[in-house]
Parts: sequence; structure tokens; C-alpha cells
Amino acid sequence: MSARPGGQKDTPQVDTMNRPTASRWPDRSVERGATRPPSAGLLPSLLLGLALTAYTVAMLTREASAAVVVLPVVLVLVIAMTLIALNDLETFVLVALAIRSSLDVFKGGARASSPGALLGLLLLGLGGLWLVNRRVKLGAAFPASRLGLAFAAFGVVAFLGVLTSPSPGTALDEWSRIASIAVVFLVVEQFAARGVGLGRFVAALGLSVLVPSAFALWQLTSGSGLRIAGGFHRITGTFVHSNPLAYFAVFTWFLMLAAYPVLRGTRRHAVAVVLVLTTGLILFSFTRSAWLVAVLGLLVLTFRHRSYVAVAAGCALLVLVAVSPPVQNRFADLETASQVSGKPANSLSWRVDYWKQALEIAEPSPIAGVGLRTVATTTTAAKQPHNDLVRAYVEVGIPGLVSYLVLLTLMVWCSLTAAVDASRRRLGGLERAVTEAALVTALGVALLSLVANLMSQVVVMMYAVTILALSSGAYLRRRRLDAEVVEG
Repeated sequence: MSARPGGQKDTPQVDTMNRPTASRWPDRSVERGATRPPSAGLLPSLLLGLALTAYTVAMLTREASAAVVVLPVVLVLVIAMTLIALNDLETFVLVALAIRSSLDVFKGGARASSPGALLGLLLLGLGGLWLVNRRVKLGAAFPASRLGLAFAAFGVVAFLGVLTSPSPGTALDEWSRIASIAVVFLVVEQFAARGVGLGRFVAALGLSVLVPSAFALWQLTSGSGLRIAGGFHRITGTFVHSNPLAYFAVFTWFLMLAAYPVLRGTRRHAVAVVLVLTTGLILFSFTRSAWLVAVLGLLVLTFRHRSYVAVAAGCALLVLVAVSPPVQNRFADLETASQVSGKPANSLSWRVDYWKQALEIAEPSPIAGVGLRTVATTTTAAKQPHNDLVRAYVEVGIPGLVSYLVLLTLMVWCSLTAAVDASRRRLGGLERAVTEAALVTALGVALLSLVANLMSQVVVMMYAVTILALSSGAYLRRRRLDAEVVEG
């Protein structure tokens, strides 16, 4: 058995046939023993929760200015999360997942002092060191997937965008976002491969919805903080824009939708609450791409469950929603490409024009690219290309485009492989639910990458890659158990 940070140890697993499974890969018990003392990370977690709750109440009631509470929250975040990580990295990741969706409420100021940025750096540094330590200890027994290798490879290739950038500091900051997303995937995959309890991660993602939903409800009821675009009043919650809020909600919605049928009692009721909240976030964000991906994911999940009655009911519900005036109005402007003034009449037309501008920037250096975040710093719009394939090519060149295409392809292929394997084994419970959610999440990431900026959007992608990693790690563990049975 190998030691873990904080004095915890990996313990042998026993599968459903009562076979010991600790011969080569150290495994962690799925359930913690009843006599295990409380984690030393509990107190820092409580302090962090109190600090964020105080800030949320202050912002919602406007009884205190942001400046009064930002600095204390940042200090508590850094101290508490460091203590948690040094004691137990799994608890650190769970807390990070629960709170990251709330941290972008700290708008303005330097990114270096942003709680979200600091959390990302902690994930990158501490998670990276943990992975290196685990790789050294396990050697050839270190569980690795093709998707994990693709994430690591893209992180390495993306560093080319730092070397070619005219602003290395800005590019390095952008690369740290990409690298932290990769580290989250690799760390969570290791947790799942050694038999971590999937329910804790489902709970963390469910908790991550609560604060953004509270802010969104306040925005809807008070009329404050709404983003007005195209005549629509769009919620942003704790996010800086409606689109990332919607994408975050869609991926969480997929997981809860897949988990709901396999749970019972209080846990099922809790998942139902999160489903309602995420449905509201998706609808009132008025993000068309999120709506379309949600519909696709719903259809795939219902077909995968072979619930044709649910498919029929879902299609009927979708027709009713589609004919509603707000939805029709949201799609109506797609019929006109440009206004009389010549400006794009809708966001799709604007995106196409902006992609052309971005591709022109790549002309001087199509092989190596022009550097990370160069598009946003050189165009008058000062925005990312809203297409990750275009961005990968422009900023990281042909190697970046190829490695990102491989990453997206393996996301879908590996998730499909894991889902088919779980179906073949007739698995049930959360393990089956996670594999199904990962499949539709992978499809969603691949599609949204064509119209959004997901490549370095940590606040969205850390939730998507967590779902993918849980599925991938569980699949690695099943394969390892099979191999040990054959060897035995």
C-alpha cells in the first residue's frame, strides 16, 4: 500500500465477486470507514464556506461594498485551500469544484488577486506535484488513458503559444488556465481509477449550482445585474457573461439528468432540485447554443436508456418550448445576416466575420502560430475567436490545431467506449450514470468548441472534464480488474 498526502493510505478494493484488487495498482476504499476521524480539511472548508456565504449575503443585500469583503475572502481562500490540499488532495478538489462557479462574482481588479485565478494556480501547482509523485511511486502501474495523454500533450503543445507570443506574460497566464484544466482531468481520473466514491463528486457539482442560482434568482426578481443583448434580459448569475453560465449549467444538468433515475430517497430529491435550478439557468440565459446542446444531450440520454416513451414525451415538450414566443424571438434574428448599416444582425453572423479577422492574424505565422491570447489583444473587439479550432490554429499554429482536434476526437471516442463497456457489463448505479453523462458532455464540448471559447475557460471546463475523468477513470479500473482476474 502506498501513502497519500496527509497520512492517508490507499487500501485494497474488493469487487462484486470478492476478489482482492490491490496486487499492482494501489486502490482506495470506496467508502471511508465509520471509525475514521474527521478530516483535518473540515475546519478550513467551514471557514471558506462562511467567508463565501458572508460575501454572497453582502452582495445580495448590498449592505457592504465588495471592497470590504474581497480581500478577506481572498486571504481565507488561499490559506484554507492550501491547508485542505496539503492534508487531502481529494477534499481540496471537491471543495474547489463546489466553489469555483461562485468565484467570478469578484469582478474587476487585477487577475492576480482574483480568487478564481488563485484557485486555478493552486490546482495547477499542487495537482501537478501530486501527479508527479504518484507517477514516481507507481511507475509502470500508473493508470493512464489515451484521453489523459491527449490532455497532457495539448498542454505541452499549447506552451508553444507562450514562446511565440509578443506578450509572454499574458500568454503564460492563458497557458496556466489550459494547463489547470488538464491537471483537473488527470487528477480526477486517478481518483476514479483507484475507486473513489463517485457520489462525492456528484454532490460537489450539485453544490456548485446553488450560489449561481441564488444570484440568478436575485437578478430576475430585482431586475439588477441582467445582461441586455438583442432585446433580451439575460441572467449571468455569478459569471461574467450569460454564455459560460449556460454551458456550466448544461454540463451539470447532463450529470444530474443521468443520475436521477439511479438514486433513491433524499439524494434523488436533491438531484431533482439541482435539475430544476440548472434548467432555469439554461432557459433564462437565452444562450441558443446551450439550448441546442441540451436538446441533443437529452435525446441521446433517452435513446441510450431505450425509453421511447420518454423520447416521445421529451419531443412533445421540446415542441411546446420551441413554439413559445421567447424562444421563437431568440432564433428569429438568424434569418437576417446583416443590418442596413452593414453590421451583423446576429451573433452567428458576427462570429463568422470575426473568424475571418482571426484567420488573417495567423497569416504571418501559420506553422507556429502568433501566441496565446493574441487575437484578443490585437483585434478591435478584444475578444477570443468564439471558435476553439480557429483559436488553436491562429494562436498555436498547425501543431495546436492538430492536437486540439485529437483531444476533441478522443473525448467523444473514449467516452463512447466507456459507455458501451458499462452497457455491455449491465452496470447500474452512479457508475453507469457517470458514463452516460460523460458521453453527452463530450459531444457538448465538441459542438460548443465550434462557437465558443472553452479551451481556456476554467470555470466551465473544470466541470466538464471532471465528468469525463470520472468516466475514464472508472473504465480504467474495470479494465484493470479484468486483467488481474486473467492473471490470477
